Amino acid sequence: MKSPRETLSAALAASAALASDDAFGIDAAGVQAEAGRCGVLIRVSPQLRRELKLAAITRNTTVQDLMLAAIAIVLNEPANASKP
Repeated sequence: MKSPRETLSAALAASAALASDDAFGIDAAGVQAEAGRCGVLIRVSPQLRRELKLAAITRNTTVQDLMLAAIAIVLNEPANASKP
């Protein structure tokens, strides 16, 4: 039987010390980051959520930063790019 410490949530908790900013815009010191920002909510399947978390861990970043990078890629592509 696996130890509870070998779960994804335990790995995320362990890596939280490395992250400078969490998904809610609060930095490690508990200070509001950029008060002018607002939230965007997306709903994903549990499997996709897990894949995003693992991708963020692999890249030594946060899901927030990973999603911001993806949004920047989409917004910077040419207007005539083919849409999925």
